[in-house]
Amino acid sequence: RRYKWPPKIRFSRRGYAEWFHDKMKSNRNITGVFRYLLSLAFALVSGAVAWRMYTLNKEEILWGYLPFWLLLTAWSSLGLLIYPKVDWKPYLLSMAAGLMLWLSFPPIPLSFLVFVAFVPLLISINEGKSIANNRRRAFGLGFNTFLWWNLLTTFWVCNTALIAGVITILLNSFLMAVVFLAGWILGEKVRQQYKFLAFSSAWIVFEFIHHHWDIQWPWLSLGNTFAHFPIVIQWYEYTGIFGGSLWILIVNWLIYRLLLSKKLELNRKLVPLAALILVPVLISVGLYYKSAEQEL
Repeated sequence: RRYKWPPKIRFSRRGYAEWFHDKMKSNRNITGVFRYLLSLAFALVSGAVAWRMYTLNKEEILWGYLPFWLLLTAWSSLGLLIYPKVDWKPYLLSMAAGLMLWLSFPPIPLSFLVFVAFVPLLISINEGKSIANNRRRAFGLGFNTFLWWNLLTTFWVCNTALIAGVITILLNSFLMAVVFLAGWILGEKVRQQYKFLAFSSAWIVFEFIHHHWDIQWPWLSLGNTFAHFPIVIQWYEYTGIFGGSLWILIVNWLIYRLLLSKKLELNRKLVPLAALILVPVLISVGLYYKSAEQEL
């Protein structure tokens, strides 16, 4: 029997729809298999790193960066299994947000990435089809973002006590995801122009509490991001690091809204955004050199 190529496809509305549905179903199956194989690969690497840490512990040798690779590969494996119903795009966007938060935080000198770090996460949540779906995304994808940020930035706590370090990272990520969800829900109750206040207020209150209660963990306060660049945060003497956190959150929200705007609104919104970033920096530079002159 002879087979002709390319195969003939009926272009009737019903025939094409059935062909397209079957094609997409097979693609989803392939994607599912790829997801499980990738998860297995990360699990094997994680197991190998864990075994290496075990042997070093018996020899009483420090682990160094091994906890970093253990946590990285372990969550990469689990995340692919925990988020099977989430499309690749929102999952990768939430991961990108966590990676940018990590890259913007000391000791890596890419602090200004923090001004766009929350934007991929906000975009990934906004793609939900309903309010309830958006809320589930706000917590689930938010937890993914904050877990990436926490484990990549504070993996070193696992060098002192592995189990306690893992619990600390998970707990802090969970708290951040709950606060992010609370801010998102509060934002649904107010008008569009006031949503950034609800989002920012919830986070600032959380940071303040996180500095004063028994399970405090102030290291990952957003205002600490510019520790490598004191010349741009001299105005912290009036607002503290919480003023810096508020600055970062508002800029992220405005950039997010800018990306959703129509082309006609871009010029009108770009000027206030640029002023919000540059004016505090210019004021800080002035305070810095004024203080240096007084010391002389």
